Amino acid sequence: MEPNPYQSPANGAEILSSIPAVPTEVSARKADFELTPDDMIAFMTYHNMRSPTVRRFRIGCGVFGFLVLSILPLLVLVTTDGPLLETATAIWPLLLGPLLFPFILIPLYKSSVRRTAARMVTERESAGAFGSCSLSIGPDGIVETKANGQSIRKWDYVNRLCLTPHHIFVYTSSIEAFILPKRAFEDDRHSREFVDQIAKYAGVTPES
Repeated sequence: MEPNPYQSPANGAEILSSIPAVPTEVSARKADFELTPDDMIAFMTYHNMRSPTVRRFRIGCGVFGFLVLSILPLLVLVTTDGPLLETATAIWPLLLGPLLFPFILIPLYKSSVRRTAARMVTERESAGAFGSCSLSIGPDGIVETKANGQSIRKWDYVNRLCLTPHHIFVYTSSIEAFILPKRAFEDDRHSREFVDQIAKYAGVTPES
């Protein structure tokens, strides 16, 4: 059975008791949670699979690999003296390679991205990025507070709001996003209310 994205881990930290709220005329909404390396890996994997720049690079690699694998069977077919169909039947494994390559490339790429992300988040420099975290939103902006400091962004800098089954990613640039796991909320209704408020403040449409 798939884990409930709104259920906090058994070893989650206690909810932060005092986090500076976003300066605003009305009370700000706040989500408290434990940010884990798995959350960061999920974001890095999502970003690498959805980034337009990375997508173009991935397509280029796919086309290049397809062409390279196609050269040998094409040379055999062009230079053969025998019947074309008979030759094609004899070298069918070579012909199958270019056709299967895109289907093999995608899962291999996903696996490679996850392994790279996992290595990066375990580096010493990333140690302070995880643990108790709070994300506050209000009319004036969004505030993330962690043990290693506080990040504040005005809504003008929020350009994408991406939803996955287990996370909410609030992009403030093409490579930076606030990571909000859905387990920070009691249920889907509370998660949706938080997302709707972000969308309203930032003027963006949630992407699934």
